[in-house]
Amino acid sequence: MTTEVLSLYVFCATIFFTIFAQAMVTVATTNFAYVSGNRDVPLDNPSPVLGRLERAIRNSIEAAVVFVPLVFIATQAGVSNEMTQWSAMVFAASRVLYVITYALGIVGARTIIWNVAATALGIFGAGILLG
Repeated sequence: MTTEVLSLYVFCATIFFTIFAQAMVTVATTNFAYVSGNRDVPLDNPSPVLGRLERAIRNSIEAAVVFVPLVFIATQAGVSNEMTQWSAMVFAASRVLYVITYALGIVGARTIIWNVAATALGIFGAGILLG
């Protein structure tokens, strides 16, 4: 398994655990009827942590739209170099830290970490082109 694919695995695991955390917070902050129902009506006043986890999940899906194809392109093109490897690791680590800081409500750090992850995506793309 290449470093890039391993980084993708870590990123996917992060999304999975974020979804799991969101479900657990929903269970802890609502009633069983809401959790087991169709959820046709949104919660009137969701907890701040629940809102942050939901936004972190949406943001992770948006990031996946860029990262997953880059890993696929690199894998199919047979490109794995220092740029793609390091940027993939930095991206995956940044996404783990992003979710943690977002869930905890650490505003400034979350924004800096998001920018590090976004920069890593650009470097990954450049690494493929320079491959």
